[in-house]
Amino acid sequence: MTVDDSAIVSQVKALGVVPLTELTATQQADVYGIVKMLKPARQCANGRRDWQLTFQVIDPSIQPQSKISHITSNLFYESQDWLPAIQGPGDIVICKNVVLRPFNGTVQVQKIANRSTFIVVDPDTLKQRPNAAYAITPTENDWKMIRLYQQWAKDRKATDRPLPTMNMPSQPKITHLRTDELQPNYFPYFDYVGQVVAVNLQGPCMVFLLTDYTENPQPMDDEDLPTGVDARLLVQCTLWDENVRQCPAFQHGDFIHLRNCKVKQSAYGQLELAVHGEKNLQRKFRKVFKLDPADPLLAQLQTRREAYEANKRQKRRKVNSIHEITVGVVRTVHKHQTMNYSSNQTVMHTDELPKKWKIRAYLTDYHPSNAKDWVVKWCSRCDRSYGQSSTTVCEFCKSGSLQYTYSACLLAQDAQGVKIPIYCYGKDTISMFPDMPPCENRSNKK
Repeated sequence: MTVDDSAIVSQVKALGVVPLTELTATQQADVYGIVKMLKPARQCANGRRDWQLTFQVIDPSIQPQSKISHITSNLFYESQDWLPAIQGPGDIVICKNVVLRPFNGTVQVQKIANRSTFIVVDPDTLKQRPNAAYAITPTENDWKMIRLYQQWAKDRKATDRPLPTMNMPSQPKITHLRTDELQPNYFPYFDYVGQVVAVNLQGPCMVFLLTDYTENPQPMDDEDLPTGVDARLLVQCTLWDENVRQCPAFQHGDFIHLRNCKVKQSAYGQLELAVHGEKNLQRKFRKVFKLDPADPLLAQLQTRREAYEANKRQKRRKVNSIHEITVGVVRTVHKHQTMNYSSNQTVMHTDELPKKWKIRAYLTDYHPSNAKDWVVKWCSRCDRSYGQSSTTVCEFCKSGSLQYTYSACLLAQDAQGVKIPIYCYGKDTISMFPDMPPCENRSNKK
């Protein structure tokens, strides 16, 4: 044992903690250590189908000449959410009120029902990861041990002395590819840097729409995506397994760095990205990162983004100038004249509902296609519509106050090219055509 490690072990004992090499079978204790190896959680195939988590821990007392190289923990819980939130090698773990059992010439940590708890701390940030089954706050002594082990691990890395028998995953050197460099039969792994356009958690996977402002050789054919970005510049990316669990929180406009991507061709012929989990435990490493906008990796992407935005502004000025010359009668339906205009993009991505908006857009499509079918009967008392029914009494409130109004769905596109569906009905739609009330329109079939 080195002098440094001996000093650490002495501090561990001074805090009243038993080092791993001095633990004995059948002993009940608190076990402190750093994760050396982690097997992915799995559900047992028989019995109660509990979830199993197996990991190994080490501490400064374990040396090459020690009788043991680690201590194994083998835990079973009814729910996967109740397992300790260990993400990989290097995590600091405290096993509280556990029992030690003989196992393969050494000892194994097993939990005691309704008594054992586990504290898992991120080795970089020292933030405790929560557990869905219980809430536990580390004691002052626990935090002293956590900081001691964090410093021990950092000192090992700074002096190029790896943690004993610590098998940290290797990160292969691979190339970066842009969207326009993707090929259907490209098999090697690669890195990708892009901007998040949309993100959605779909069951066991997480799906992103990304862009690096280069064209996808086999793009999506949906031009009506409400993203504000040309569909030809988009690429879909799907994260799987531990990459979903370890993924930072992303929102529209954030920048992302993906490691170990694979390109695939969808059933519709589109080129997409996928980041799968690792079956080889020794090769597990973090593959999804959120980048600061000033990160050097984004230099070329930011240049392309600025050029794309400048081109959009130029097109917008042309569109607006044409509208200023050719515009006819403009009818304002809403009453809030002092509201600022909002883009369709802002409306589509808001979480503030319900809310009133003021937009400037032009009509690209509408339904029903025959305008005379827009006229429906409507009860002003209970706000129900009856299509083109011949009834004169509201079937719900029995009111005889049915009147004609307009009901239609409009598709409006703004200067940024973003489309938004608008459903119109009720009393406010009558003001859309003040010179042609819906009752006259229906009776005269105009």
